[in-house]
Amino acid sequence: MNKSTKIRNQYALKSEISAFLKKHKTCIITLCLVLIVGLITGIFTCSKYSGGLELEHIPDENLIDFISGDKGSFGVFFTYFLRYLIIFLFIVFLNINTFFSLLVYFSIGMLGYILGFTVAGIITLFSFTGIFNVIIFILPFDLCIIFILILIASISIHKYRIYKKFGSNCICYLNYKKTYLILFALLTLILFIKCMLLPIIRITIIVI
Repeated sequence: MNKSTKIRNQYALKSEISAFLKKHKTCIITLCLVLIVGLITGIFTCSKYSGGLELEHIPDENLIDFISGDKGSFGVFFTYFLRYLIIFLFIVFLNINTFFSLLVYFSIGMLGYILGFTVAGIITLFSFTGIFNVIIFILPFDLCIIFILILIASISIHKYRIYKKFGSNCICYLNYKKTYLILFALLTLILFIKCMLLPIIRITIIVI
């Protein structure tokens, strides 16, 4: 591949990403706001436990099972993978009317709630090492994963709106199968890297 071809491909990719974000920006922003509300709700709910918070109160049971020694990295990965696969299939195939569209927003909000509670709980229970693990291993990976789900949800909601307005035969009713697969493959890769790094969390904290 010569330099000019590479530059053209990079420009085309940037143009496609820009067009995608422009088309779906309203839905993406709305879902991000729902995520933020879920995060804040989870954090404030966790804060109500005060000194009575225990490890089993944290809603991310896969992470807790790993910290407690009940699961290994691969066990946690496959459990997480199954969960996100179900959410992915739900978003893509069940987003067929207004009710299911609302459930998609609810799902993103719940993921934000679980992440917010987990982050606040880990910091509360493990102090400095909790902060370290949240910043390095939990928050970045989980936010990337949820944002990918937000992109997938935005596509699905947009397709439903087009279908509702013009019908399935409309030329605007685009096929996003390749995009779905690429995004879910990226989600899986990020999840795998996170799970393979989880042993560092177990090393750096003291289980209460």
